[in-house]
Amino acid sequence: MLRFVRELLAGAAPTPDDQDSHQRVRLAVAALLQKMAAADFSEHPAEQEELQQAVRRFLDLQPADAAGLIAAGRREARESVSLYDFTELLHRELDLDQKAEVVELLWQVAYSDGEIHPQEEHLVRKVAGLLHVPHDRFIGAKRRARETTGRSGLGGAE
Repeated sequence: MLRFVRELLAGAAPTPDDQDSHQRVRLAVAALLQKMAAADFSEHPAEQEELQQAVRRFLDLQPADAAGLIAAGRREARESVSLYDFTELLHRELDLDQKAEVVELLWQVAYSDGEIHPQEEHLVRKVAGLLHVPHDRFIGAKRRARETTGRSGLGGAE
């Protein structure tokens, strides 16, 4: 998954810099998911539930750890002035498959309330662009998220 996890699995002890980078990546993912949950200007319970599940799945966290990270991500999302603060780090630290997975998580949160708001569509497209996710991977992530949530949403052009 992340370099930190790969090193753990390979038996190498992570350095303090790796641990800090790993935590910053986790926070950036949580903050982007928070931005997606708020992008349609409403607090929909289904989006919050999907956000929690996404953080737990992608980052392999226990519920209590996920809740703490989500709260920190909410603060970061509110205080940030730019998506670049998060996407620059993720672009540098994640491989293409992981970036595409982040895009898919964003789609899952967006689809979870049953519709895609234009601001949600805009946000996920912008993040995908900043992460340099190719269009075919972007569309694949959107389709998988739509199938996973079982919702068609308002769609928008692919």
